[in-house]
Order: sequence, then C-alpha cells, then structure tokens
Amino acid sequence: RVGYCVAPAELMDEICKVHQFLMFSADTPMQHAFAEHMTDPQTWLSLAAFYQRKRDLLQSLLAESPFTLLPSAGSFFLLADY
Repeated sequence: RVGYCVAPAELMDEICKVHQFLMFSADTPMQHAFAEHMTDPQTWLSLAAFYQRKRDLLQSLLAESPFTLLPSAGSFFLLADY
C-alpha cells in the first residue's frame, strides 16, 4: 500500500490520528460484513492463487527493470530494491 497526502501541518496532525486507527483495525459493521462473506468458502479459497498470479505478473514485468527483486517465499508480496 502506497499513498500520499499533502495538507497544512494542523490538518495533517488530525489526519495522522485518524489514519492510525483506520489502517490497523476494522470497524464493527465491516467485521460483520466480512463474517457474512466468509460463510461461503468459494469467496476465499481461491484468493491465494489469485494474488499469486498478480504477483507473478508484476514480477515478470519488472524482470527487465532497474529493480532487484528480493525473494518473498510464502507470500504474495513483492519486495524490490532499487
């Protein structure tokens, strides 16, 4: 996840407070929605393969770039050094 926000310092102080709690927790209605979604195994059983295909595609597209791709076995994350 990469994101940027530019704002006056006073506003950024408040944005950082909100960001701290939004990025690392899920609100109660969202938790109920996720629980309902997870009752159908087909909605999540294929996620590993889905994300692996996306990672492999990005890895193949970056193969000829100036980035050095670092191993990340057991994960769909792609680590790159420049």
